[in-house]
Amino acid sequence: MAPTWDDIVDPVVLFADSGNMLGHMWWVGDPSLALEMVEGFFDVAHAYDGLARPLRLVQDGDGFTFELVSSEPRETEMRARVYSYYRRFARNQAQEPPDVSDVREFLYAVADDRVDE
Repeated sequence: MAPTWDDIVDPVVLFADSGNMLGHMWWVGDPSLALEMVEGFFDVAHAYDGLARPLRLVQDGDGFTFELVSSEPRETEMRARVYSYYRRFARNQAQEPPDVSDVREFLYAVADDRVDE
């Protein structure tokens, strides 16, 4: 059976793809709230759920929804994007993402870790 919306695990992390927001990251605790942030397909370059599974933004009537691209986590890829965000945007260049091994706990720790851009 194909994964459904109900299979998406919080939190969701989004990476921007356009304009002056290129490379920025947003962490959203509720996947449905993440959809409210999205204005178009070009806003999101990459998205992952709380298990580091890749998400795809798809048109749904007048709005958008997420669907799982794969049930296989892409944790290394997702963590690399988070690390890239810290390297590019953290005003304090010594600041690094939290050292947490569990992927879901890692994403929650990232949310609690204030990055001054």
